[in-house]
Amino acid sequence: MSDTGGTDEVPAVFRCHVVAEDAEALRKFIEETRPDTGCRPVARETAAGLGLDLYFRQDQLDSARSARSAPRVNITSVENITENWQARDRSGTTTDTTATITVATAMPSITARQFPDASRDPRSRTAATL
Repeated sequence: MSDTGGTDEVPAVFRCHVVAEDAEALRKFIEETRPDTGCRPVARETAAGLGLDLYFRQDQLDSARSARSAPRVNITSVENITENWQARDRSGTTTDTTATITVATAMPSITARQFPDASRDPRSRTAATL
């Protein structure tokens, strides 16, 4: 039995670009929604405000869009990391290790459970510390 409700399905993880009007609005949104920020989050000034890439499972993304702090941010889903990893894995265009490290870096909180090979790769410090 897996941690995803009894199925072996991997939960979809999305990389989203979140832009807030100011640092305080972005900080409140992150505190409320608790996304994965990756290993080195860097907020960048944009024409619309302060932008940052954040990682959400689908259920987290749905909750984030309806969070109290959501009206002060613009959430744009950039890519489905899980789908991209699975497509590369099926097509053989990348090694399993490379794809695993990509997912391990993007979502370390689920990496050990869903991608156990990541902890065996010496290049993946995030996964190795789980």
